[in-house]
Amino acid sequence: MSKKSNKRRKNQVGRQTNWTVVYGIIGAGVIGLLALLVLNQQPQTLLSLEDRCDEEGSCVAFGEASAPVQIIEILDFGCTHCRDFHEDTAVQIDEAYVQTGQAQFIYYPYALNSATLPAANASLCANEQDAYMPFVDELFAQFEVQGIRERSGLLRVAETVGLEMTQFESCVDNGRYNDVIQENIEIARQNRITSTPTFLINGRQISGAFPFETFRQEIEGLLNTN
Repeated sequence: MSKKSNKRRKNQVGRQTNWTVVYGIIGAGVIGLLALLVLNQQPQTLLSLEDRCDEEGSCVAFGEASAPVQIIEILDFGCTHCRDFHEDTAVQIDEAYVQTGQAQFIYYPYALNSATLPAANASLCANEQDAYMPFVDELFAQFEVQGIRERSGLLRVAETVGLEMTQFESCVDNGRYNDVIQENIEIARQNRITSTPTFLINGRQISGAFPFETFRQEIEGLLNTN
């Protein structure tokens, strides 16, 4: 056999080997693409707000954890309806159901926009000193005061309720809970909650600052079924 024939045959084998590699790469790519499509079609685990609040430091709870009724409020400190609910209906719910052990009330730290994020963070800073409620009461009481949700206003509120200011100021300036609140916002969005105040009463969603009677009927209905 001539050297020319041997060379031709080697070239043919080389070309066949190259096509085998190409086909292998294409096949692997197709398999990978199919695998990604299958994974994307798998149901994604959606974290509920109830589960989120079970995580330490994500929410602020009042009342017995074993209470038959659980109320979660998603609130924003720049929301007038949240202020109205807090100063009226929330007080009545607390007296009638939380203090009597029939309901647990949970505040879900949240912010509708970047302007109210510092106030949400500050409320959790106050919670470090077991002063969440005094701080929030005073913050809503000064709701109309210009700049109250800015740094200087938040520090004035903290001084008014007697917080230890070095600790509080450091927490505010560091934005210690900003990441917690941002994650709360994302979880709420995934659960299609984008407005305040929104409430979850044993998982049932109610949006709006309804009067006490609306909440009383809802709570009593749940208590009567337990």
